[in-house]
Amino acid sequence: MSTDEAVALLREAGLRVTPQRVAVLKALAAESHPTAEGILARILPEYPGTGLATVYNTLAALARRGRVLAIASPEGRRYDLRTEAHQHVRCRRCGRVEDLPEWPGAAWVHTVLPAGWSAEGWQVMVEGLCDTCRSVAS
Repeated sequence: MSTDEAVALLREAGLRVTPQRVAVLKALAAESHPTAEGILARILPEYPGTGLATVYNTLAALARRGRVLAIASPEGRRYDLRTEAHQHVRCRRCGRVEDLPEWPGAAWVHTVLPAGWSAEGWQVMVEGLCDTCRSVAS
């Protein structure tokens, strides 16, 4: 994500543009589903005065406005710039999270809802071992 793209996303979300918020978005785009702590570690060398609260507040504000997806995981919330309904796979050993390219159950969700309900989103987390952890375990 470029600086201009980060600035545009913040403005579209109605948030004040600050160098730290731009850095949070660029760090989020640079890593697959990072935690707030991971984002902070990435931006601290350039913005040493940034606190974890700044990262959490930025991510929470973007999530409330539908610009970032917050994903629950055992390591804490992970964040994703991809906000449309999609599924994830998580390594139970190292915690890495990746998007699943397709999930055949997506169409099925609408068929099992109680009468009167409509699905606006859902999250599925498949767990297993990533290629790196599986090769170490062998």
